[in-house]
Amino acid sequence: MPEHEVQEGECLLTIAARYGFGDLTPIWAHEANAALRARKNPYALAPGEKVFVPEKVPGRRRLRAVNTKDDPPVAFRLKPAPIALRLFVQNAQGAALGNCRYQVLLDGQTLDGTTDGEGLVEQPLGADIAEATLHVWAPGEERPFSWRLTIGQLLPVTEALGVQARLQNLGYGVPDDELGKGLDQPRTKSALAAFQEAAGLEPKDGVLNEATRQKLFEVHDGPGDDLA
Repeated sequence: MPEHEVQEGECLLTIAARYGFGDLTPIWAHEANAALRARKNPYALAPGEKVFVPEKVPGRRRLRAVNTKDDPPVAFRLKPAPIALRLFVQNAQGAALGNCRYQVLLDGQTLDGTTDGEGLVEQPLGADIAEATLHVWAPGEERPFSWRLTIGQLLPVTEALGVQARLQNLGYGVPDDELGKGLDQPRTKSALAAFQEAAGLEPKDGVLNEATRQKLFEVHDGPGDDLA
C-alpha cells in the first residue's frame, strides 16, 4: 500500500479504520513508522506527515459452524477498535476532581461514569468520534465543570500549536485567538513561564527549550513517556 498523508483531524486509529484494520497496532508497530513511533503518541499526528500502511495479512480464525448446508453463507466484518477517552480532570486550583460523577455527551448519546481518586476519566468511545463534551460534578455542586473535547486532533509537541494545545488543556490560559500564531504570543509566553514555574524548571522565561518541551509532554501525555 502507498504511504498515507495525514489530513487535519486524523489520528492513527482513524487511519487504521480507513484501511480496514481492526486496530492501529499493525501500522504503529511497522518498522517503516519507527520515526513516528519514537514520539510515543499515535493520537498526535501533524497534517502532511506520511504514515506507511502495510498490506493486510489475512488471519486465520477458528469458528464453530452452527449452520447447516442449506443455510446462506455468513459474512463476518471486523469492527474497528473504539477510541478510549482517558484524561485527568482538575478544578481551577489544580486539585484533582476525584470520585466525581461525570457525563460524556456524544452525538445523541450520553455516557455516565465516575472519576477515580486521582480524577481520571476513562471512557470507551466509538471508533469514529470526533467531538464530545465532558461534564464533571464536584461534590455538593449543582453546576458541573465542562469541557468541549476534540478527539484525535492533537498535534505533536514538536509543533507550536501542539505546545499551545497542551498548555490550554492543562489550564494555563492560552487564548483561542493566539492558537497557531507561534510561541512568542504574550499569553502563550506567560503560560509557558507559569508551566516552567510549576514544574520547577529553569529558566522561567516563557521560552520553550527542550527540557520544557519534554516536561510538557510527560505531564500532558502521560508519566513514563518520552520523546526519544
